[in-house]
Amino acid sequence: MTYACSRCGEQWERHPVTRVPCPACPAAAGQWCVRPSGHQAAELHAAREQLALDAGALAPCPLAPESAPKPDQMELF
Repeated sequence: MTYACSRCGEQWERHPVTRVPCPACPAAAGQWCVRPSGHQAAELHAAREQLALDAGALAPCPLAPESAPKPDQMELF
């Protein structure tokens, strides 16, 4: 599965937000976020996205300098 920014088209083998562990759930780096029930979450947690931005694991989209690509703006190929 490949992820791509719907704005600029940059692609990644893994979702770039998953490069950091999630501060909102027990998901480690490289794993998808989970719900309190332990099932896979439909979307990544916003706190994790911010952590990825702060850590430099996710760069803001060059076509939208004010914000990074959000998980719901990533397309699956």
